[in-house]
Amino acid sequence: MLNVLIVDDDKLTRKGLIASMPWDKYEMKIVGEAGNGIAALEFLEKTQVDLVLSDLEMPLMSGLEFIQKAQSRYPRLKFAVLTVHSDFDYIQQALRLGAIDYIAKVQFDQENFDSILSRLSQRVRKEMEKDGSLPAGKGSMDSDRIYALVEEFSEGEDSAEIFLSQNDIRMKAGFREVISGIWIWNCEEDCPEEYRFPVNYNGCIFMTVSGVKGIPWDKMDAVLLRYKREKFFWEYTGIKEVQEKDYQEMQRKEEPIDEETFRELKQRWLSFQWITEESLFEKICFDLKKSNITVAKLYHIMLAMENAWNQNYGIVTEERYELPSEFHAWQEIEHWLEGMYLRTSGIFSNNQYSNEVVQSIMEAKRYVDEHFDQHLVSSDLARHFHLSRSYFSICFGKIVGVPFNEYLRGVRIDRAREYLVKTAKTIGEISDMVGYEDEKYFSKVFKKMMGMSPAEYRKQS
Repeated sequence: MLNVLIVDDDKLTRKGLIASMPWDKYEMKIVGEAGNGIAALEFLEKTQVDLVLSDLEMPLMSGLEFIQKAQSRYPRLKFAVLTVHSDFDYIQQALRLGAIDYIAKVQFDQENFDSILSRLSQRVRKEMEKDGSLPAGKGSMDSDRIYALVEEFSEGEDSAEIFLSQNDIRMKAGFREVISGIWIWNCEEDCPEEYRFPVNYNGCIFMTVSGVKGIPWDKMDAVLLRYKREKFFWEYTGIKEVQEKDYQEMQRKEEPIDEETFRELKQRWLSFQWITEESLFEKICFDLKKSNITVAKLYHIMLAMENAWNQNYGIVTEERYELPSEFHAWQEIEHWLEGMYLRTSGIFSNNQYSNEVVQSIMEAKRYVDEHFDQHLVSSDLARHFHLSRSYFSICFGKIVGVPFNEYLRGVRIDRAREYLVKTAKTIGEISDMVGYEDEKYFSKVFKKMMGMSPAEYRKQS
């Protein structure tokens, strides 16, 4: 595997390159990123890098100056430049300094990713063959089983370093650090070893991988890297034991979830039908974990649930249920969901109304949140949920905390405030957008609630 560092002052460009290009396919792995030449030089002091993709125009230190300094310190380091320049004389300065290729940023689209990396990979390896700097790991494994330690995060003490030290792992036959956070060494099958785990052992998965005899080292590296990136999140439990893995099983790629299935999965959670039925909650938790959803999409669902819960149930409890800034593993998601389930079911158990009635009222509230721009009257919603008008009104006021009409006005005025600040729509247009056919009546309601007219509010904001 070729270790790659991306240097560009545009964070979105860096993130886009890392996320979009098929690095694994061309046996490359991103080991770091930097926003300028100074940060890149500091990174190179600590990390083995084979190839740097560097922008030419950056603050603090230009790309040309960075390449010149890095080349003098690391003669075998390879460079490719990222540029928006069409002036070939400028590009040639980088090529004369030792860059092996240049990539115009206008080439960055899905159709060009393969051709860019294919060309780049071939040129880098050709240059590395010339100077004898091809990275280690080009041979094949001669045993059928290896040990691997994968670390994704650390809370407090560095569990991986303590584990490696107290078991003298670095002295084991075949010990190698694949990248930061992944270590492998030989497993003697005829003489199983006992390993001691630190008291505070977290953020790591210790495993044996079988069926690896004859597998090239770089293929094993790629499989472990993908495991760390894609599977660690779902499989981490924090248990202090060796997990058994099979190389062929780890190598197999699962098809990503399609958009329609993702929307259905998200809607099952946002319906909140699971809040009164524990077996349904457990089932959709299981389905979510087994869906092969990406962590990014999973977090998208959690964000939507946080917002929906606070809108629907936070108003009842007068408290918010907050989403952590990050999740390290599925089990943390599961605990957060269980907390939401217990908190919500507690609302119902302490309520004088049946679960069915509470569920109907909350669905009616959600309908108002989504259709506030339409003609809404409580009698229509009461009929839809098979409740009498008077009973619906009583239940809505008790469960939601405010009468139906007051709640509807609040939703409409809140949305109107948003439109006034964020759009250039006229007062009449906004009045219509939030469900008021009469602009004068809308302005009257707005002033009563906000203490000023819509025009005054817009000017003040």
